[in-house]
Amino acid sequence: MDFLKKDNYLNFLVLFTFLFFLLGINWGIPSKKVSKLYFYKKDHLEKILFKIKEHKQEIWKGYGYYLVLHPEEEEKKLPRSYYNPIRSYHPDEYFIIKVFASMNPEKLDFNPHQFAVGGAYLYLIGVILYFLSKIKVIKLTKDLSFYFYNPEEIGKFYVVGRLITLFHGVGIIVLTYLIIKKLYNDRKNAFLISILLLFTPLIILNSSYMYVDIPGLFWITMCLYYSLKTFENLNNKNYFLAGIFSGLACGTKINLFISILIPIFALILKCRNIKNFLFSLLYIVGGFILSFGITNPYFFLTFPMPIVELKQHTPIKFSGKFYVDALIYGLGWPVFILCLIGLIFNKKNFILKERTLLFLWILSFFLFISLFSKNYARYILPILPCFLVLGCEFWLKKSNYRLNKFLKLTFFYFCLIYTIFYGLSFKNLLVKENIRTECGLWIKENIPADKSIGVCEIPWQFQLPPFDYFEYELIIINYNFEKLKKILPEYFVISSFQAPVPPYPSNLEKEKIDFWNEFLNSNLYTLHKSFQKFPSLGIINFKFEILPEDLIYLNPTILIFKKNGRNF
Repeated sequence: MDFLKKDNYLNFLVLFTFLFFLLGINWGIPSKKVSKLYFYKKDHLEKILFKIKEHKQEIWKGYGYYLVLHPEEEEKKLPRSYYNPIRSYHPDEYFIIKVFASMNPEKLDFNPHQFAVGGAYLYLIGVILYFLSKIKVIKLTKDLSFYFYNPEEIGKFYVVGRLITLFHGVGIIVLTYLIIKKLYNDRKNAFLISILLLFTPLIILNSSYMYVDIPGLFWITMCLYYSLKTFENLNNKNYFLAGIFSGLACGTKINLFISILIPIFALILKCRNIKNFLFSLLYIVGGFILSFGITNPYFFLTFPMPIVELKQHTPIKFSGKFYVDALIYGLGWPVFILCLIGLIFNKKNFILKERTLLFLWILSFFLFISLFSKNYARYILPILPCFLVLGCEFWLKKSNYRLNKFLKLTFFYFCLIYTIFYGLSFKNLLVKENIRTECGLWIKENIPADKSIGVCEIPWQFQLPPFDYFEYELIIINYNFEKLKKILPEYFVISSFQAPVPPYPSNLEKEKIDFWNEFLNSNLYTLHKSFQKFPSLGIINFKFEILPEDLIYLNPTILIFKKNGRNF
């Protein structure tokens, strides 16, 4: 392959990307420090473990298709707060470990009992964790008490998963470089655009999590690379490989099945002979089914259960505006403008087959993902490499007019520098002490034991700081203001996931906004302490009123209110 050849730009890119993604890889994972914030006393830990051991519900009955068919099982689950001490601050990472805990390898039962997270990702992590357990790097046990007493041990699981994501992220940058070099035949421009992609917050943040989005994008980028190679000749090997990588993308995250359109678009653009077309199509579909089937056997063994579950996840509602906003926030507005103008005004995008393929993928995936009501900025990741590849050529291509060339390059380098600062400001939050931990330390040191603390809902580790639920009288309001007025806990803790406090989710529910307005207008409480960190680098701050929810996972704003004296 091309990347085996000596290429100083590529060598630097690989090394720098790896080291850059490595920074902050241990952010927000379980640790003894955080565990001491959840359990001020040893007997409080033992109380939690006793309740967990007494709980008889099988893990797999609490999620996936079984829960869809048996919603009554929801009421049998333990409160999510019980497991907060062994979760990271990301809301979804723990789910990977939960799925592993539901399997029974001794009986060769590897059924994940869900299909939102695919086997191409799950089984890869599982094999690596098993290998590491054999060489005594980690300890695998179904005895949760071990991880509660030794939180740093389960913390290793998150680090391993993030390292796997990291390598996929490096692969994305490398493949993007190779795609650009193939299209432009220019290593310098390939390097510049790859750096631009590397520093976008959407790439930086999602390359730091143990989750499926970056691995899924890696397989899509592999599919793109080999689909582009099909234009060089009619060798069906490339169609087959593109189909395999599309199947692995789908096998990583089920909604990425649409990536099979990439080699099909390439085939439509390339092939004019109907017999050759059908023959090549068989290679694409065959490769897809082969790789998906091998990595997700239970999709077929439990059919139609996957359909039952997936219907639950995919209500239809067009949300194109959200994903435009996601691109603006996730790339930075200068790069969004740069790429949008370049995408529209670069004539090659509509003339050359290779560019047309990338454009068709951008358009088709954008329309596809906009159909669903669940909206997260990371869902738009699959178009990012193509968006930058097509959007930047207009600004970097050679021009006979010096002024024209100067103005274009000036704008491009402005966008590049802006994006580097913008991305580094998010990376800075990954490296610093997490705001939840800071807040948890403050609560432990400043709120006396036995005081009452009100919260909007059962504490969730990504929304609220860690504190001991037994040390205080915990009162759950459930966004019911009348209940709050009646009970009036002495302190009230709320985060920007639960109220319109900057930065808050762009799709924050009306119930939460209404509660917040009533809370403020009541004057029952006074702000006692505020914990807020915006992405920043030195004196440069990027302050936001709203953001897509998953761009706030890193550091929400947390407010602590104290009841006004006249209400005692």
